[in-house]
Order: sequence, then structure tokens, then C-alpha cells
Amino acid sequence: MKITENPLAGGSLTNWLRLRKDNHPVDKKYRLRAAYITLMTTLFAPVRALQRRIYKHRIEAVTLEHDPVFVLGHYRCGGTYFMNLLTQDPQWGFISTTQALLPAMFLLGQPIRNIFNLFLHEKRPMDNVLVSPESPEEPEHAIGNLIPYGFYQGFCFPNRMMDYFRTSVLFEGDSAEDVQQQWETTYLEILKACTLANNGKRLLIKNPPDTARIPALLKMFPSAQFIFLYRNPYVMFPSIKNFYTAYIVDWQLQDINDEELDENILEIYQQIMTRYQRDKHLIPAGNLVEVCFEDFEQRPLEQIERIYSQLGLHGFDASRPAFQAYIDSQKDYQKNRYSLTSEQIRRIEKCWAADIRRWGYTPKDAVEIAAG
Repeated sequence: MKITENPLAGGSLTNWLRLRKDNHPVDKKYRLRAAYITLMTTLFAPVRALQRRIYKHRIEAVTLEHDPVFVLGHYRCGGTYFMNLLTQDPQWGFISTTQALLPAMFLLGQPIRNIFNLFLHEKRPMDNVLVSPESPEEPEHAIGNLIPYGFYQGFCFPNRMMDYFRTSVLFEGDSAEDVQQQWETTYLEILKACTLANNGKRLLIKNPPDTARIPALLKMFPSAQFIFLYRNPYVMFPSIKNFYTAYIVDWQLQDINDEELDENILEIYQQIMTRYQRDKHLIPAGNLVEVCFEDFEQRPLEQIERIYSQLGLHGFDASRPAFQAYIDSQKDYQKNRYSLTSEQIRRIEKCWAADIRRWGYTPKDAVEIAAG
């Protein structure tokens, strides 16, 4: 069992102790992992205090000159490749792996990145995508390290995965108003710190749970622009299952059975997509582009040019050589391969029927499929 890879180790001690209290008990076989989180959050408390002392007022003074561009879409819709490609355009600021996993320490600079790099693997646990301290990452990690309302906390405490999803993503429950307020305050602080670290650049943010948070994002950033990625659901299900399983194995402090995990995957996807379809009309005209990942994968430059044109973004022509260079660098990338059983196809078609009909996908390639 891996001990040193739980993302909560990069967060605050106060947040960790609150999570321990809310999720007591930790399963016996994971107590060493929990002890490691306690050790790391305690050891780095002075470092977090130092960043707060030096940068608190500077972060508060940051103003986002332009509202962010948010990349929406469920996990495993191709968002990582999309982000890695678009961030070849130097106009974009983004949240890096270091910033996401060490949100209260990263502004202290190279010494923190050097320490973080000691714990970082070359590739992600669920696929062959290379990662580095400066790779684009999701702010959901940072949120969950600062407050007890992040979706990834459900991977650490999988017995309460749906509770965390409903509370922190859908903003449902008795304390919904208070949770959303804490979430908005924390998210804004993270994005301000990220803007400071990126020297004021406009932010390009990929965070799959935000797909279900459009009203909250527009409340914070009325002029935000959105890019929504969608992909064949038959391809996505086994890829999502692999993603969940890989991270849960590395992070879990409780056990979850395979059947319950499948049910969670099916419901979470359905709920996120339902919220997106319900709320996307709130986005001002001209501020949303929808992109089929299969089209993007086949004709990436054409799709990027369309995105830039529809959102009124500048810089495509200048960045075309950098885009093409990255595309060429990924030509030998090996995707994971999965197979679907007839029962899995039946469940996908039952639970995700609306999206399958909406986008016209079929299971003809689902017996032996490739998913990045």
C-alpha cells in the first residue's frame, strides 16, 4: 500500500482534523496512511503560516483583469490533452500541479517545488500522461486541501463519496448556502493566488466538477467564457472506472465495494450532465463553445481555431506553430485499452440514455475500445 501519495498531505492541518472527525473511523489498514497525513500537515504548518504572512495582503489585492475561461466536461472527456494543448499559447495562465496540491505553500517558490518533486511520479496512476510540477492541474485538489468541501475528498473517504458530491458539487443539503459561500470564497482566493503566480495572465481553468456549478461560476465571474467537451459515453465509462479505481487505491482511508463504485460513477456522470444541460442557458450568448472530443482529436488545429473565433480570442495564428509542435509530440502516445461487457453496455444505455441520444453515439465500438 502506498503511504505518501495522499493529496490531503499538502493541505492544512485544521482541514485534515475536521475531515478525520467527520469521517471517523479510518479503516484499520489505512491508519499508517492517515498518520502520514497528520505528520505532513503538522510539519508544514509553519511553511503555510509563512506564505500567509508574506502573501496574504498581496493575494487579497489581486484583481482578475479578465474573467477566466473554464473548460467543462466530465472526467475522462479528453480535458487533459485539451488543456496541455491550449496552454502552449503563452497568453494563458493556469493552475499547476504544485499550485493545486500545495495551495497554501506554492508562492514560496523553488524550494517548495523541489520538495514536491520528490513525491511526484513521472506519469499519472491511471494512464500514460506525463506530469511535472508545472503541468496544468485542477483546482478541485486545492479546494479540498483548504476546506472540507471538495469532490476528491470522496476518493479519500469513499464510503461518503456521494455525500461529498452532493454537498460540494451540487450544493445540496441543509447547509448548502453556507457551503457554497465557503466554496466561492476559497475558489476566488485560489484563483487570485494563481493569477499572482502567473503574473496577471488570464486564467484557463479545467475542473470537471465545475460542469455542474455554472450558476455559482457566473455569480463570481459574470463575463466568464466556457468550453464544454463531450465524448462517447461508451468509451468514457471504463476510462472513468479506471480513473476512480487508480486514485482511490492510492488515497483511500476507507474501503468501497466494486458494485457501489459502479453505481456512484453512473449517478455522478448523470447528475453532472443533467446540471450542465439545465444551466447552460444562463451563459451569455457568445460565451460558450461545445466541442466533440472525437472531432477535436481528429482535427485539433481546426477545432482550436473555431474555439478562438467563436469566443473572440486572439493569438491563434501566433501560437499555431506551438500547437502543431505539441500535437506532433503526442503522435506516439499509447492509450489504455478496455473492453465492455454486455451488462455494462446495458447499464450505460439505461443511465446515460439522454446523452447517447443527444450526441448520436452507438455501442458499435464498445466491445474493444481505446480511451485516453
